[in-house]
Parts: sequence; structure tokens; C-alpha cells
Amino acid sequence: REREREQAAQAQAFVSCLQRNLADPAAAMSPRWSNAGAAMLATAWTLGSIANVSAQGLSSWIGDLSLHLPQNLTFSMPMGMGELELEGGTCHGFQLQKFVPTDNSSSLVLEFGVELIGFGIHCDIQGQDNGTISMSVVAAGSNLTAAVSIHPYFPEASPNLPLPLGHVNLTSCVADINIVDFEVTGTSSLATLLAGFPKDLLAQMMGGFLSEPLCNGLKGLVEQEGTAALHKGALMSEAFLSEPAPIHQPVALRPLLDWGAYPPVMVMRALLNERFSMWAGRAISLLDFSSLSQQLVSEQGVDMLLDNIFVQGVVGHAAPGVSIYGKGSTLGFSADLEDLSLKATLRLGVALPGQPSLSEVINLTVGLNNISVAARAYVDEPMLGKSEVDQVIQSPSCILQCTAGTADPQNESLALESMRVSLKPLLRVEATGRLEQEVSTLINTVISSLYAGYLPSLNVLINGVLGLAREKVDELMWRAFDNLPPCSYSTMLLGLSTAGVDGLGVASGVVAVLGVVSAGFAQWQWGPKRSGARDLQSKLERAESNEIASEDSSAASSQVASTVPTASSLAGEAFVPWAFAVFYPFAVVSLMLLLLYADLALGATVSVVMASEEHSTMLGPLFSFSLLSTVVHSWTSGAYFLSILCVLTSGVWPFVKLSLLLVTWLSPPTRLSLQSRGRILGVLDMWGKYSFLDSWFLVLSISAFALQWQSIGDAYMKVSTTPRSGFYAFFTATGLSLVLGHIASECHTHAAKVAHRTSDLVVLAAASLSSENPQ
Repeated sequence: REREREQAAQAQAFVSCLQRNLADPAAAMSPRWSNAGAAMLATAWTLGSIANVSAQGLSSWIGDLSLHLPQNLTFSMPMGMGELELEGGTCHGFQLQKFVPTDNSSSLVLEFGVELIGFGIHCDIQGQDNGTISMSVVAAGSNLTAAVSIHPYFPEASPNLPLPLGHVNLTSCVADINIVDFEVTGTSSLATLLAGFPKDLLAQMMGGFLSEPLCNGLKGLVEQEGTAALHKGALMSEAFLSEPAPIHQPVALRPLLDWGAYPPVMVMRALLNERFSMWAGRAISLLDFSSLSQQLVSEQGVDMLLDNIFVQGVVGHAAPGVSIYGKGSTLGFSADLEDLSLKATLRLGVALPGQPSLSEVINLTVGLNNISVAARAYVDEPMLGKSEVDQVIQSPSCILQCTAGTADPQNESLALESMRVSLKPLLRVEATGRLEQEVSTLINTVISSLYAGYLPSLNVLINGVLGLAREKVDELMWRAFDNLPPCSYSTMLLGLSTAGVDGLGVASGVVAVLGVVSAGFAQWQWGPKRSGARDLQSKLERAESNEIASEDSSAASSQVASTVPTASSLAGEAFVPWAFAVFYPFAVVSLMLLLLYADLALGATVSVVMASEEHSTMLGPLFSFSLLSTVVHSWTSGAYFLSILCVLTSGVWPFVKLSLLLVTWLSPPTRLSLQSRGRILGVLDMWGKYSFLDSWFLVLSISAFALQWQSIGDAYMKVSTTPRSGFYAFFTATGLSLVLGHIASECHTHAAKVAHRTSDLVVLAAASLSSENPQ
């Protein structure tokens, strides 16, 4: 009975308190209830602000997120309703309709406001209060407006470089929590008491109770945890405010190239000074790492990947915005362009245990006033002179050959010495999706205020970070070098090495020599003329001059019949010398091998001579031409018609022509009739000249690349194109194939005339016999 009277008194006090405290419910809340309840809802609210990207959109991802509430937390219930021990629970289904940031910063004191409109959450809570109690709370259509101020921090070593990492205050907070559903079950007296009230009344009461505790919890969370986190960041940032120490210079083991006296560097500097304004108004790319894929963060299920990074700018009309400089073994460049910016693509992924996965692309743009990069490059000058530039371009690992042996270890020969930037007030974060864009707007608002009050400090800070990151950049660079393919031309030669291509030319010469030897043997063995060749010609001449008409008819017909040649190929014609009949097939095969060599070997190279201040050097070849490279580059650049035309006219057609010549030379009339052979040779004779198309393109290239530039001072540059062995081989093979085609055509014409004359004599002899013996 005593217990029942106690519960009745609590119920009466609870009912009377509802009417008194609905307008101001927090007046009856104990501090322990305020802190505990606010901590739960503040943590749930924080979930919406820590996620800025997701695979299915920010709103959907937050809605699927599940937050586990803390355990073993005890707090007092309102109006003396007892102690509630929290055993755990989860919050999920977070929703947010709109996210509105504001900026009230002044000088070095940053103040940012945020308005959450239409947010909601569903929490399931389990606890103990002289029995079990389970609560299900659903909030929807709630609003929260809060503002945070951040004071400056003045480092002891650099007091003139303040940082926005000082004390944090929650300057304002207004919450309007709208509870739409509230259910209580359990065995405790509190659960029984609350279960006896209507849901609507309980929901209205809980919404009023939680508004002020939420702000109180946020205040403690922001001012205590936020200040502690910024203080830790301030201590870490002080190390980046000092000038980076110069890196160690290794001892040079070989004579090194002096970049300051290297003619290409001096010519390029003069060229930029005098001609760079020609590109005014055009966007240029200074750094392009389009497939970087570098892991930045990988910790506790959170991964951040740097996908690519670009440095771009627009050429202005004033002084040159890009300069190149060299001094000793140091080579560098600096850029001061209009709209100069660094653009990067970040890929954020979060995979927490028991939570939905998170993956999104973030586009980052950082404005720059200027950028400068200097690198140490120990290069063996004699080795550099032996290297071909196009080989270095095709296989960058070839440039490492020029650094071999210059330092010990070799990775000391190439290193980043300095990397500096000057920021401008521009940093933009972009993400897809409505809510993502609103969060990006908050980030951009914060960064704009940072730039307005702390730009000098941020410049020193970012350059300090870049200075300490030099070793990491060097490590990444050499890791990429280790993964490069070997220095070789094989990728452009269908997998063949240079020696393999040269072997085709040697094979062509070997076949030609075998043909000459075979022809000589035939000349020695069977003589210069076929047996009966002169008798045949004499009989035909006598028959045509009617000298055999005086003989008797039977003798005449027999003699004429003996002059008719048997069916034979061009190689077997009586008038063709044995030596040439044997040599012709060897010549055709030799030309096929020579054409194959010409298609794979270099046809021409483009070189450039640079000179300045009595120093000169030749770079080359800058790039090379071959039939194969012409076809590949034309196709990859979109010139499909030109690529197909080169394949057909200079690649396929010459081999088809030589194959048909071999067929017409060796095929007898029983396989290939006289008329068909004549038509084939006529087509080959007419269209064979179009095999010179590739040579014509090379002549055009020689003219197109014949360039020369002279600076106002003493720097000059000359570009020239030099034909190589592939061009001469192709030109020779094409010309000789035309000669072989003409020879075959002439032999066919002569054979056709002989066949026509003998057939006429046979007809004449037959007519004579029929007139003398009419019976």
C-alpha cells in the first residue's frame, strides 16, 4: 500500500507538472538529465555533419546509418521520478531537409552559424529503473539553429602568424524538437506510469523537455571537445610555421650536367620571354597527374584516395607567366598565370563495421597566385648526349640511364628540392547531390573566412607542409620509376627489338645474294639462251618472208608446226635468259623482306639544334617516323582515313603487288591464261606507283618541320628532319618493284607477240595444205 501511495503521488505530481511546464519544460529538468539526454541527441545530430559524401546520396546514407548509444550511463528523471540507468540502444533514420550556413566572422574571430531545417531521427533506448524500461522516440520536422565562434591562437615561436585554432564558444543555440511518436514498455514503475498517458501528450511533453538539454549538450561538446581538438592541432601546426630545412646534397660521383649552361634551358628561357604572349588567353597545364591514384588516408575504415591532380592557368597579355631556370644540378620552373589553380579529385570511402558503405567523389579547387618547383637532377652529360629524346619519351625509364652512377644510392640523383605556392582567396569544394552541395557551401564559407583573416599564416603553413612532404614525394616518384617498363623500342615494333628489325634487312640482302649465285650457276650450267631460241626466231622470220613457200607442202606444214611453242610460264619462255628466269623469284622475295624492314624501321627523325652564349647542343631525335608509327598515331589521333590509306597503299598494296608478280612469273598458261596474265600485269603497272604515298608524306614532313628561330639576343633554335634507313629502304623497294613489274609486262608482251605470230603461221600453212589437196 505504501508503494501504491508513492506511485499515486508521483502520478499526481507528474500530471500537474505537465500543464505547468509544457511552455517551459526545461525548468523542471535536473542537470544530470540535461547532460545525458543532450549527449545522446547531440551525438545523433553530429552524424549528419560528419558525413559529406555517399554512394547513394548524403540523405540516403544518413538515413541508413545506425548509432549505438553509450551504456552504463545513469541520470535523474524529471520531477523526482527516480534514476534511469541507460543500458544501450540505437538511433537511426536521420533525415534533414535543408542545411543553411551563415558567416558572422569579424577580423581574426571566426563565427559560423548553421540552421538545420526539418531534421528527424528514430531512437530505441533500453534502461533500468527498478525494472526494465524501453522507449522508442521518433522526431521529425525539427529545427536547430546554432552558431560557433573560434578565437585566434598565437604561437610562441611565431606570434605574428596567428592560427584559427584557439578557444571555441557556442554563441547561440535554439532547438525546436518535434516528437511525433513516443512508446514506452517495461516492468518498471516509470514504464507503467508513462504507459498510462496518451501518446500525443507524451510526445508533446518530451519534445519540450529535450529542446534545451540538446543545446546544453552541444555547448559542452563544442566548447570542451572542440577546444581540446583545436589545441592539439595548434601544437602540431607550429612545426610547419618554420622554414623547411634544406635537403642533403649527395656527393657527385661523375661529371654532372650544368643546367644553367645547358643550351636547351637557355633557349627555352629566351623563347618564353619573347614568344609566350602568343598564347595569351589560352589555358595551359603546368602539372598533369591524371592517373595518380595515391592513398592519402587509410585508417579505421576510412580511406581517402587522391585520384588526380592538375595545375592549370591562363596565359596573360603582360610579361611571361612561366619561367625556367637552372643552376648547377638544380632545374626548376615558376609560374604566375591568370586564374592559376590546383584542381584535384579525391575519392572518399568509409566502411565501418555494421554500417552502410560510403563512397563519393569530391572535386577540390585551390586558387594560386604563383607556384615554383625545383628539383635536383644529377645527369651524366656524356650519357645524355648518347640518349635519343624520342626513346626517352616512349620509355621514360631511359632517362634513368643518364643518372646511373652519379650518386650513391641512385635515388639521391633525382629529388625534389623545393616546392612553394602562394595562395589566393579561392578554395572550392564541389560534390554532387542537394545536401552534399549544401555541406560543400558550409565548407566554402568557412574557408573564405579563413582566407580573409589568416591568409599570410595559411601561406606559411601550406609551404611548411609542402617542405616536409618532399621526402614522401621522392619516395612516390622512385616507386613509380621502379614500375616503369625497360628502356626499349619494342613497344613500337610489334614486339620486335631493334636487332630483330635490322635482321629483316639483312635477310633481304641474303636472299638477293642467293639469287645472284643461283642466276650465275644457271648461266654457267645452261648458257645465256635457251636451246633452240635462235632457231625459233630464224624460222619465224623466214616464214614471215615467205621463204618456206617454195618448199613442198608437207615439209612446210611440218616446219611451221615445229615452230609453235608449248604452253609455258614467263620464266619458261624461250626468249628469257636462264639467269634472269632464276633470279626473278629471288628478287621478289628479297623485296618483300626489304619492304617489311622498311615498314618497321625508322623512316625519318626530327632533331633540334639549340645554341646560346657560345654553347650549342643537338637534341634528337625528338620523335621518329615509321610506317607503323604513322598508322598508329594517325588512328589514335582520330585521322582514321589517313591511317587506313597508309595501311592500304604503303603496307598492304606493295606486298599484294609483289605476290601477283611472283604468280604471273611462275604460273603456266594452264593455270593462268595469257589474257588474265596480261590484265593483271596491266593493273600492276598502272597502280604500282601509288605505293610511293608514304614517301610523299615524308617529303611533306621534311618541309613542314624545317623551322628556325632566332631570339633578340644570341639564342637560336633550328628544327630539321633527317631521312633514315627505313625511308631509303622503302623508296628502293618500291622503285625496284616497279622495275620488276615493267620487266614482267615487257616479257608478257613479247611472249604474246610470239604466240600470235606462230598461230598466224599455223593458220597460213593449214590454208596452203587445203588448197593443194582439195580432196
